[in-house]
Amino acid sequence: MDELKTESFDIQEYLTLIKKNRLLILACVLAGAFLALIFNESRTPIYSATVRIEVRSVPQVLLTQYAYVSDWWTKERDLNTQFEILRSPAILERVVRKARIMEQAEPPGERSSGTARFFSGLTHFFGLSQPEAAAPTGSHSQQEFDAMVASLCAGVTIEPVKDTNLADITIKHSNPSVAFMATDTIAKAYEDFILETRFDEIRRMMNIYTDQLVTLKKTLRESEEDYLAFIQRTGISSLQEKKEITLEGLSDLKLNYTDTKIRRAEVEADLETLQGVSQESDLARLLQAPLLDKNAALNQLKLEILNVQFQLQDLQKRYRPQHPEVTKKESMLQSLVTKFRGELDTHLRSKRAERDALIAKENELARAIRENESIAIKDSSVALQYKKFKDELDSNKTLYETLLNKIKELDITKSSRESSIQVVEQPVRPVDPISPRKGVNLLLGLLLGLLTGVGLAFGLEYLDQTLRNTDQIKHLLKLPTIAMIGQLNDKELAGATVPLVTEPSIPGTFQEAFRFLKTNLTIATLNRRHTLMMITSTGSGEGKTTVAVNLALSFAREGKDVLLVDLDLRRPKVHAALGIDNRQGFTDLMVDPFTCIPLSGSLDSIPLSDLIYLLIHLGHSGCLTIETPDSHYEIVLVKGRIALVSSSQREEHDRLGRLLVNKFGFPEARLADALQEAARRRQRLGEYLYDIGAVELEPVIEALRHQFTATFHRLLPATAGTYRFEEREDLFFHPEILQRLEAEKSLADDLAVPIGSVAKFHDRYGIVKGPADGLYVLTAGSRSPEPDEILASERLFSMLDMLRKHFHTVVIDSPPSAMVSDSNTLSPHVDGIVYVVRYGKLPRKLIQSTVERLRANSGKIFGVVLNGVNIRRESYVDEYYYYSDYYRRTDES
Repeated sequence: MDELKTESFDIQEYLTLIKKNRLLILACVLAGAFLALIFNESRTPIYSATVRIEVRSVPQVLLTQYAYVSDWWTKERDLNTQFEILRSPAILERVVRKARIMEQAEPPGERSSGTARFFSGLTHFFGLSQPEAAAPTGSHSQQEFDAMVASLCAGVTIEPVKDTNLADITIKHSNPSVAFMATDTIAKAYEDFILETRFDEIRRMMNIYTDQLVTLKKTLRESEEDYLAFIQRTGISSLQEKKEITLEGLSDLKLNYTDTKIRRAEVEADLETLQGVSQESDLARLLQAPLLDKNAALNQLKLEILNVQFQLQDLQKRYRPQHPEVTKKESMLQSLVTKFRGELDTHLRSKRAERDALIAKENELARAIRENESIAIKDSSVALQYKKFKDELDSNKTLYETLLNKIKELDITKSSRESSIQVVEQPVRPVDPISPRKGVNLLLGLLLGLLTGVGLAFGLEYLDQTLRNTDQIKHLLKLPTIAMIGQLNDKELAGATVPLVTEPSIPGTFQEAFRFLKTNLTIATLNRRHTLMMITSTGSGEGKTTVAVNLALSFAREGKDVLLVDLDLRRPKVHAALGIDNRQGFTDLMVDPFTCIPLSGSLDSIPLSDLIYLLIHLGHSGCLTIETPDSHYEIVLVKGRIALVSSSQREEHDRLGRLLVNKFGFPEARLADALQEAARRRQRLGEYLYDIGAVELEPVIEALRHQFTATFHRLLPATAGTYRFEEREDLFFHPEILQRLEAEKSLADDLAVPIGSVAKFHDRYGIVKGPADGLYVLTAGSRSPEPDEILASERLFSMLDMLRKHFHTVVIDSPPSAMVSDSNTLSPHVDGIVYVVRYGKLPRKLIQSTVERLRANSGKIFGVVLNGVNIRRESYVDEYYYYSDYYRRTDES
């Protein structure tokens, strides 16, 4: 990028710059979209569902006072009345209960504002707040219920289809499920409401008529008894005898008296019904009362109230409750309701006056009848008495039959459940909101965000000299980014200097980053049985110890045996990060490693391969004697070189002389003489033959290698037995043969016992168990000799080589590469390097020069770990996958 600052740009360079800063541009684009979403989300999405109904006429009922039902939908005013009832709170309360909407819809507080809901979800996504626990089903308060009903009332619209008996009921709501369920249920709820209202009125009338019928039945029985007693006493039994004593005037009075009495009973029934209606608190039921339609004033007031209610609902959709227009309409509605109840009271008083007038008329007719009867008695007392009993009996019978017929008519009406509406088209569950239209706003937000992002990318790129993204790492260092670790806040660190993936306070993104790193390193070391990797960085404070410790923990949590070695001898931190004692560690082992192992002992305490390695790497001379249950072995070492391997059970074909004869053509006839002469000179057969020039050096070396291999194959797997090492400085072997036997180390590697003795191994070498199963730690140690000498010694490399074969992975926390040369010294002796770069900390040129020095020392760098990335501000999800594929292709090539 530095070169780009001094040279002119072409189109490709512009595109490269945009590509390198695509995350910033994407962030700006998302910010523009975010602002557009804020604008869109500030308007609550509205969903609508529509059901089409057919309005049908109900058949004519027999009851006179309910005859208006047959004419229910024939008049426009009645049609409008039913539409207003359909969207009244009484109907919608039934809808909410019947459809169980409160159990499935969000509480009103959570959907009261689209902006509030948007910001609540956003803060929860970024971890700034905890989501509120959902209210349990069935725990909704009455206030929430009323709010749901009010929202539905505000969203109901009814549109008649012109020139048909059809009407569309549409319900709008912010919750699509609520809109669908309410629309699907409203027709049934309305039908139930009408039937219940009808049944309540019928039940009320039946109670009144039944009470009157009981009283009238008793009166009728008494009239019949009086009539029969009179017939028996006077002997008047024929119709002819009745006609002879009939008085025309008295008959007219009786008929008038009967009509008045029937009219009084009807007025009293209406009066009792009106008294029940006047006590009704539910305005919807009050307006539904059928007797009100007989009064023109009450009917006119009812239509005015319904019209004001509709206007008030329309205003409530557009204004707040305190708006002057809303309060004005509410006052008007209250005034009309008060006027309606006043008119109802006036009508009630009128009915009472009519009843009183009928009672007075009835009394007057009764008095006139008595007077006429008195006159008639004077003329014909017997005939008059007969007429009296007969007329009274007929009057009671007529009244009784009239009431009984009315009760039967009510019962027939009650049994009828035919609905006045029929659903023609079922509602469809809404998927997309009808408002707002978000496409244009979102497109403008994206465009503005894109322009802003490109401008910021050019500006920030020229000002920033640090490494901040994977493209910069790839461009400058020519290395893949194998992991990106997010920056942790104080709460997530919980006071720890080195965060661990095993801590519960550490977020999942931090753990996932190390799983990603572990996966990439596993791919890079796929063909290695044991891996020795070094973690280093440019300078201090870049997080290399954090990466080393957590990488070792991640490998250990996979069930692998992992050794974490702290070789930052100047500023060791591994022991503090894991809370481990540092009194004994790597420096102690390097000063005198053999003091950890006794010179004799049992084979179950140490693998033979470890013992042989130590003797080789420490340059010991002597004889190692091994006794197993089935054989006796001797290994002779001269200054750390294996000179002789012998076994008491070595087969004839494995002896050196036989190998020379069979494989390299040595004359068998001369073998016996050569053995005798070598014994006489106290030399080994191979040395003797080489000294006299009987064989070349290469056949002797090859035969010895074969002999060593065959013996080690039998020896090294042994786990039972004893060993003893005796130091001897008087041993002599042919120097040329010893110099050629350099394969003993690789031979021991190939024949080493498989990993499995780690538990015993760490007890012997000062290695302690880490906080996770399978993790072992070798701290820097308490001694502080010159770090440069230790880290550059051949003994260090031999010790690391020995440690490697006991663990699946050895992770080394090394010193910073730019500050000291220790990492450069170690780099050729490890399988690979993980280079840690702190996000936005050190200059690019310093990092670049440090990486070049590591490469110059033949160090293989697996890749770069970008540490301390602000994941919340910048998204690297796509780059994880991209660089994982890139690294895999690089490793395979």
